[in-house]
Amino acid sequence: MITRPQPGLRRSIKLLFARDGGRGRAKMDEELNMTSAVGLSMLLVVSLTNTQSAELLFNAPDIVLPAAYKSVALELAPVVAISPSAIALQGEAVMPTEEANDRVYKDGKLKPIINKLRSMARDFKETNPDKPFEGHVIIQADSNIPFSVINLVMLSCAESGYTNINYAVQKGAATWK
Repeated sequence: MITRPQPGLRRSIKLLFARDGGRGRAKMDEELNMTSAVGLSMLLVVSLTNTQSAELLFNAPDIVLPAAYKSVALELAPVVAISPSAIALQGEAVMPTEEANDRVYKDGKLKPIINKLRSMARDFKETNPDKPFEGHVIIQADSNIPFSVINLVMLSCAESGYTNINYAVQKGAATWK
């Protein structure tokens, strides 16, 4: 003999959606799978940090980079920018460009640049004790800056321990004057 099910039957079923008479409710404590979101963000970060070229450098509005026929991608390093008005390190003005000459600095060493670079080298060594200090620096000079000023900056970089010097240039056909 077949009988009609009693109301107590629903309470004995272990499934949550069946307890309210078949009208299920969404659980509010569902977890999101963040693996793909984290993976995508890591790919973005890695691709942005591996694109190291002069285009990613801080370009002062008054610096026109010289053109070069051949160039290679630059490694991430401190940037010494030489504009017609100031010499800056990592975007912070350190000294006026007009003071960078043999008359003011007779020994050929620009003390403000040397002090700032030595401080940066000390900071690197303290924060990265397991990495060797390689002394990379990028010089970003306006194309109209005299070589005597660039030479003084290079000597000051070398005096500070930054002997791996690279130059930021604009990719294009170099014209010889």
